[in-house]
Amino acid sequence: MKKVFVGIAMAGSIAITGIIAASVWQEEKLSISKGEDTPVLENIQASNLQEKVNPLNLESKQDVQERLLNSYHFFDKAKGSFVYTSTNNGMSVQVDYKLKWTDKKIQYNAKISDKASDAGHEIGYSEGEFTTIDHGTKVFEKFKWDITDKGEFKRIEDVYVKHSDGTMEYVYPNTSLNLGMAEKSLHAKEIAVGFLENQDLWKISGTELLLGREVVVIEGAFDEYYQDKLGSTYTLWMDQNTGILLKYETYGEKGQVITSLKTTEFKVSEDFEVENLAKKIPANYKKMEPVQQNNYGNNS
Repeated sequence: MKKVFVGIAMAGSIAITGIIAASVWQEEKLSISKGEDTPVLENIQASNLQEKVNPLNLESKQDVQERLLNSYHFFDKAKGSFVYTSTNNGMSVQVDYKLKWTDKKIQYNAKISDKASDAGHEIGYSEGEFTTIDHGTKVFEKFKWDITDKGEFKRIEDVYVKHSDGTMEYVYPNTSLNLGMAEKSLHAKEIAVGFLENQDLWKISGTELLLGREVVVIEGAFDEYYQDKLGSTYTLWMDQNTGILLKYETYGEKGQVITSLKTTEFKVSEDFEVENLAKKIPANYKKMEPVQQNNYGNNS
């Protein structure tokens, strides 16, 4: 069956003149579901007493899948770092991010560093302006962008759309937030939709502690469509309260790790400052005019 992936995330659809490499942070294009079970109060770490408790029913695969798919709706602040590696393309990058949503005001930035070179890029949003900086080409881009909310909460049954010709369309949550590769952890929608599409191929193995957080451990196998691209099996470690993906690994037939994401630092609820990236642009960098600014409402 042919699969069609439709990313409705608005800022993620903008052509940002190559500064954000979509082929990098959308390597796994994947789907969701709806759970109607009564939520069960989850445990929450004593060190995060100020954090809002978001109940999650671990008996419901639908609830767990929707938590991962709609993670932005379960936290207002997050600061962390992770390392992403892929043997398929020899990639090894470190991603540092900060996101803060207070009084309907959003600020965030993310820095993606290539561990094999000095190349890398940064993206950020502050005071109604979206900024990207490419340190490899020494160019930057700025444009106005209005973010007023976190976007829609997507139910599983609204994600998978099967057409009469047999094609399957995947519709992701509509959001103006765009943290580039940081979304592999903060909003792992492709994994929620793709890895977890067939609920018969994965299970909730239990919970454990990771970086002082209670995480849900999910183990599964890829269907035939994804095996050539992603491997045979996988394990996910999802933060139970926020839906943020703190760790994942995909494995080949012999159990070798093919791709991995490992969070090395993670904080939620604690207060921190988010720097305005537009004020950190090196003086010798060249401004590049946006290719496409006016496709989405009044963001021009």
